[in-house]
Amino acid sequence: MPHVAEANTRSVQVNGSADYYGACSIEKFNSAGSLHWTHEDAAGWLDYVTQFTPGNFWLGDNNVQVWMYEEPYDNWQDTYGSDAVLAFYHSGHGNMDANGVFQCPMGGVWDGRDWAFSNRMNIGDDQVRYQFWSTCLSLRVTGAHNPVRTWHGANRGLRMIFGFETVSIDSGDYGKFFWEEWRKGKSFSQAWLDASWRIYSGQAPSVCACGANQSDAQARLYNERLFNWGSAARDYYEWRWYVSREIRSQAKVASLSELPKEMLVAHFAPVVPDEEAVRLAELFKIGSKKDLSLGATGTFTLTGDKASIQVDREGRFEVKLGQINYENTDLLETSKARSIADKMMEEYGLSKGMELELSQVREGYACGGSSKGAGQIRKPNITDRTFEYRQIINGLLSVSPDAGIVRITVDNDGAITSVQSSVKVVKELVKKTNRSTVAPQDPATSHATFTDLGRDEKSLEAAFDQELNSLLGGVAVKSANGQAIVSTEIGYDVAKQSAGVVATRVYELDMGNGLKKLYRVTVPLFE
Repeated sequence: MPHVAEANTRSVQVNGSADYYGACSIEKFNSAGSLHWTHEDAAGWLDYVTQFTPGNFWLGDNNVQVWMYEEPYDNWQDTYGSDAVLAFYHSGHGNMDANGVFQCPMGGVWDGRDWAFSNRMNIGDDQVRYQFWSTCLSLRVTGAHNPVRTWHGANRGLRMIFGFETVSIDSGDYGKFFWEEWRKGKSFSQAWLDASWRIYSGQAPSVCACGANQSDAQARLYNERLFNWGSAARDYYEWRWYVSREIRSQAKVASLSELPKEMLVAHFAPVVPDEEAVRLAELFKIGSKKDLSLGATGTFTLTGDKASIQVDREGRFEVKLGQINYENTDLLETSKARSIADKMMEEYGLSKGMELELSQVREGYACGGSSKGAGQIRKPNITDRTFEYRQIINGLLSVSPDAGIVRITVDNDGAITSVQSSVKVVKELVKKTNRSTVAPQDPATSHATFTDLGRDEKSLEAAFDQELNSLLGGVAVKSANGQAIVSTEIGYDVAKQSAGVVATRVYELDMGNGLKKLYRVTVPLFE
């Protein structure tokens, strides 16, 4: 039996039976449209943890079959299966029916079946305590749906479940970003939510914890950050998730006709990470230069009594000032919470030397309920809000998912719990005469090069189509019944040291059999 999915394994170690880690990733399905990044997703999750303890297995595509998710084979040979390891990671398609039953297609056929269903699972009676479902709609938390309804019947000892309330975007970064966020000192739930937000803010990641009562489940949900072999009681479930509220923007552009007359490339001022860490320590009064430490990933860290600062190689930083008071369910007025965030922006000079605009508000939700008897689910409440300010360059917003942004989180106490920044100071704006090609260059028909005198919407659409088909190899698009455009934005890609103008679009693809998936496509316009 193969142990490793067909993907770039990097430094993933899968060669034993320590029962700590296992993963499945599917890109080619027996009865669904293909995905593109799931092997990379699982590899990113396994890559970090298996350097300490080798994983039991990593199975991919045709080798992922129903037996791994059902009794009596979910702990086969005490090595393979979703209940054979302490922490299990699944990356692929997912869906949930109207009755709250989670379902996911397999890569191969076993016993004449190629779909796994939550109501046929018994998980946690053997080994697993943490189950990661990197799929669409795996952990629904709104409307008639809740984790108790979906997972209580299958749960036999789980501590935590990770998933999504919504359709999610296909990305190879979930697993990698999860551990990057965790290494900042965050709890498991915070790391999962923040990792997803770095990839795409239009989806709603969710996490659930189990416990003997509300306080037990809440403590696990908000604080647990080390894997534990002990099974958790399943009398009470507590969960949290993110929801985005977009703010109307004057700088947001969705068509070529709205672009500024003069297209410019932004060159950014360099940042020295250790000097930036010291500056932030003085600004936020956290630690001092002597407390500065350099981690294995090149991140500089300063830790004070109750706060910490982390600055990465590119100068992006996160300041942790406190814990969200999730026990305060009295909602702070939005206007008051925003004024607190705006005040910090001004007083701490977080936008000094650049222009920023509030682009969206991220609401952190919490809910919970008992599984006893008929069960009772309490009303959801907002625990915190994060105000996201996006950088404006030459009249255009930054459209990078994880760059050109300041995020300030305010809880219901009115306390600022964290500040994140990935903005960059523009050193110069440079005019260039060339334009990037945005469609295949057939000499006989090409008209896709942008110039100062005219830009062609038709060529942009052709470029999006070409990039989408190139990304998916044509497989998923051909097998899909249709596609819908979720959003289109044109602005600066601030992820690099020099920023050009790009057009970025999110598609929702129908992958067949009720399955959907989001894809982001980016086309350079001028760089």
